[in-house]
Amino acid sequence: MQLAEITVGGTSDTWSQIGLSVHENVAQVADVLIRIDGSNTVVSSCSFIAGSSVGGNSRHRSIDGLPIRLLTSAPSSPFTSRQMTQDIQFTGIDHVVITTDDLGRTSAEIERVLGVACARIRDAGHSVTQAFHKLDNTILELVTGLHVKHAGAKWWGFVLTIDDIDSWWSDVGNSVASAPRDAVQPGRRISTIRPEVGLGVPVAVMSPHVRAS
Repeated sequence: MQLAEITVGGTSDTWSQIGLSVHENVAQVADVLIRIDGSNTVVSSCSFIAGSSVGGNSRHRSIDGLPIRLLTSAPSSPFTSRQMTQDIQFTGIDHVVITTDDLGRTSAEIERVLGVACARIRDAGHSVTQAFHKLDNTILELVTGLHVKHAGAKWWGFVLTIDDIDSWWSDVGNSVASAPRDAVQPGRRISTIRPEVGLGVPVAVMSPHVRAS
């Protein structure tokens, strides 16, 4: 099971400010398409490649109220292989964040619909708990705590991975993103996109995973 698409708000111009190349309101990060829908200002849905078990071309479903689409194959991209090779900057979607008022319920629904079991649960402190479902190309991170005031589950935001976070930050500038700092994960660094950019979706950028020695 892998993530295929994320549908977001904002505009092509706003997403271009963070260093993404946008064509026909679509950006591509590794094997994931980011579809820009100016009619909303949130992550409105995600699509997953589930293979032939879906039946038909695609099937619209939900996970604990989260809009999703299950696909039999990867969606077509407006970018050619040559364009992608020339424009490699971001290397993947590190994780997608879901907030929920009931971690156990949402986690069980992810396993039921996507067939991906919870890999681990983490106490993040300050009454915040996280659960992680590892897909082939990203992680679904569930977050719950006293700060979650909405009922049910909601797509929240996501984190991009990049090989050279310092060079990227030098290019986009401090007005677009915060200076890279140490992340929770040992050996990694993170920068957050400023709300003033206008993506309408919380987005951060992280350095690559560090292999344990």
